[in-house]
Amino acid sequence: MEDAATVPCVYGTCYYALYLNGKMKKDDKILIHSGTGGVGQAAIYLALYKGCEVFTVSSIEKRHFIRKTFPSIPEDHIGNSRDTSFEEMIIQGTRDRGVDIVLNSLAEEKLQASVRCLAKGGRFLEIGKFDMVSNNPLEIFTFSKGISFYGILLDNVFSAEPENKAIIWNKIAEGLKNNAIKCRKVFEKHEIETAFRYMLESILGRYDRFFSIIIKVQEEDELDAPILAHPILLEHKCCIVIGGLGGFGLELIDWLVLRGARHLVLTSRTGI
Repeated sequence: MEDAATVPCVYGTCYYALYLNGKMKKDDKILIHSGTGGVGQAAIYLALYKGCEVFTVSSIEKRHFIRKTFPSIPEDHIGNSRDTSFEEMIIQGTRDRGVDIVLNSLAEEKLQASVRCLAKGGRFLEIGKFDMVSNNPLEIFTFSKGISFYGILLDNVFSAEPENKAIIWNKIAEGLKNNAIKCRKVFEKHEIETAFRYMLESILGRYDRFFSIIIKVQEEDELDAPILAHPILLEHKCCIVIGGLGGFGLELIDWLVLRGARHLVLTSRTGI
């Protein structure tokens, strides 16, 4: 249950980005921004497990965290996220070749520098939204290297083709089984104060752990027999789905149609 509460969002994003779009494989060189964040750490775990050479960036204050959490990443593979100096790190670390994959969450001039870090035929995986919302331009000459650019949004995971969703969920199940996925620390409900102190210590860099935690509110009793529900919706009835144009809403609509719904009314704050 704890795995189900924490793994899908972060690791679903990483598998969707790195495997389905980035085509990550052994010995790839990969630049992962925000290496101390949830997605950043998950991506580093998966890349190292796959046998990739990982470069990452963080604030100067959090370099120690990365070195302690990922000791296999050399000191000269950890750059500064406050400026574009990481571009020089990539040039030197790859002998001017560039990296095969960039998992980016930086914006503006740092995004432009990240694109320049790609090798020929590289894949740029954008998980940030600032430049997309702002519709900021890219330096078009960078595409002369034959690079691919992908916008990675969690909504795309929910609305992906069924076969792609199956790949993601199978990858998550496989990662949990072979320990490629590292889960969050769990506290019991009577340990709330301890949990918040632990999180504070993590933020201050005193613990080598994730910056988010789980508080388990109640124990789930196992049932002797599974409850098998077979909902059937009547064709002549109308279903209203509020917020039906979002990722979850579209997934719910698909679920309703498969179970007999034929008349649907969708509402959205922004319209179609």
